[in-house]
Amino acid sequence: MYDVIIIGGGPAGMSAAIYAGRGGKKTAVIEGEVYGGQIALTHELENYPGIKKINGFDLGMILAEQAQSFGAEIIADRVVEIEAAGDIKRVKCAATGTLEGRTLILCMGAAARMLGAEGEKENVGRGVSYCATCDGNFYKGKEVVVVGGGNTALEEAVYLSGIAAKVTLIHRRKGFRADAASLKRAQTAGVNFLLERTVKRIEKAEKGLTLTLDDGRIINTDGLFVAIGRNPDTAVLQGSGIELDEAGYIITDRDMRTSVGGVYAAGDVTAKKLRQAVTAAADGAIAGSMAVEYLEK
Repeated sequence: MYDVIIIGGGPAGMSAAIYAGRGGKKTAVIEGEVYGGQIALTHELENYPGIKKINGFDLGMILAEQAQSFGAEIIADRVVEIEAAGDIKRVKCAATGTLEGRTLILCMGAAARMLGAEGEKENVGRGVSYCATCDGNFYKGKEVVVVGGGNTALEEAVYLSGIAAKVTLIHRRKGFRADAASLKRAQTAGVNFLLERTVKRIEKAEKGLTLTLDDGRIINTDGLFVAIGRNPDTAVLQGSGIELDEAGYIITDRDMRTSVGGVYAAGDVTAKKLRQAVTAAADGAIAGSMAVEYLEK
């Protein structure tokens, strides 16, 4: 029987474990892949307070070691089922079996949707990025390409226009899903548009990347930003009674409480505007602290 079971070992989950452990609670973190979650794929991280520059994998290991120093048990497994209702929460894992806890903190994260282009996976963190706020500063004065047609893609293109020398937005359709205001901002910012085209192949070049489009055209660029949406990892919550928004993100209040008593959520899996390592860690600190307070009451 654990006091706190945390699902997900990214910045949110490890931060929650640190605060729960410091609160003297028996804590388990279940992580099925690698410490740090999505951040482990980040080649360089420059916007985490207190650390000028660090590899995402290294930050994940540091967070895990810190959580363990406060007594958190890290279980390498995959969650297949959750029973959130009632005073005792049950988490069924693929290999470990069923764990029981008095509180539950959900930190499963959200994965960026990939283009599916040849060579995309091989170049993640090596020129291919899914977050302009995270990686845009590496392309100061350079040329970048953004792929997407929604508000997020246009917002990222506008953001990058203030950093890069040239921004080209590639969209598979002639029209945009984005609203008129976002489109106008992108046009005013000088973003170049290449419409009715898709990226089929991504190759590492001597400097930057070489993109092959569906019409055979070749584009050389320093960086590629994919902004076609994200998928929250909430499939396991089906039938749990935990309220999700229309996009599948967990709805919480400002104390990271979900719609089910004793269940909290933190990080990229929650419905929020800014998804960054530092905001995930802050969410985790709140969730861990609130879980401790719940248990003591």
